[in-house]
Amino acid sequence: MASLINMHEWSIRTTEYSIYTKEEIGIPGLNLFGHRLMMDASEPLLFHYHERVLEFTTAPKGEHIWTVETDPPVSYSFHGGDVFISYPGEPHSGRERPMRFGEIYWFQIDPTVHDNFLFLGPDAALHTISQLNLLERHLIHADSSLTHPLFKQIFSLLAQNGDRFRIAAYILTLIHHFLSANSAEDSGITPDIEAVLSYINQNLMDELDLETLASIAQLSCSHFQQKFKKQLGIGPRHYINQQKIEYSKKLLLDGRSVTETAMLLGYNTSSYFSTVFKKYAMYTPREFLKKSACSETANQQQSSEKTN
Repeated sequence: MASLINMHEWSIRTTEYSIYTKEEIGIPGLNLFGHRLMMDASEPLLFHYHERVLEFTTAPKGEHIWTVETDPPVSYSFHGGDVFISYPGEPHSGRERPMRFGEIYWFQIDPTVHDNFLFLGPDAALHTISQLNLLERHLIHADSSLTHPLFKQIFSLLAQNGDRFRIAAYILTLIHHFLSANSAEDSGITPDIEAVLSYINQNLMDELDLETLASIAQLSCSHFQQKFKKQLGIGPRHYINQQKIEYSKKLLLDGRSVTETAMLLGYNTSSYFSTVFKKYAMYTPREFLKKSACSETANQQQSSEKTN
């Protein structure tokens, strides 16, 4: 396992990656606000933790899988309206999975800051902090039609050095929405889309055309695509490719050739399959196999050293 990092993020401004630190934000208790746009698969989330702060992450576009490094580790897939929460001092990582293309927003709250917390009076600050300290779940299902516009608005205001009190009000709205959603049991996926997901995952080697999937959901093709993307954060084509590539990894590790795996999963050529594989997995199939072999050798050596 990689070394554990106490992550202290710094100010970044690029077209794809922005981080605003507490010094720039100037709102007591708001430790950081970040935004990242990923056009292709990129390096996995590092094995790290944040001292003192709670971190809230959502993905308006794409699906991400992050792992809390408990014993045993537990992985959480979040997309659409989902909000992933990491707690103070809690190690989490991407478990060597590349970050998939898409978009994420995240912010950090420091509940140890009581004085003027988010510009609240003493009683309101104490109540909000006490409610945050009661959170236990790592994944909650929020209303994306409410949360995503707020994240976008906060990001826009920060980019313009906008009204801090307005930003704090938006952050508070998000927090109270998360607290409310924390007790909800709804997965955020409706039965018709759940049926489609089940069909896709059971038929990854078949031709999965949108018309068939829309008929399973009993929706028109256009309505189906809109509803699917709203609930999953990605379109059905992207979801199908993600699932096919994840399954292809198992086939490759079981000894199937790249060409055979491509044919089994319905890709017309091995070169096209390799292109899609790299987009979603960050490596070509052969690079993936080489990396897996190196990891297996390293694990065997570590196991041997522990035994001796």
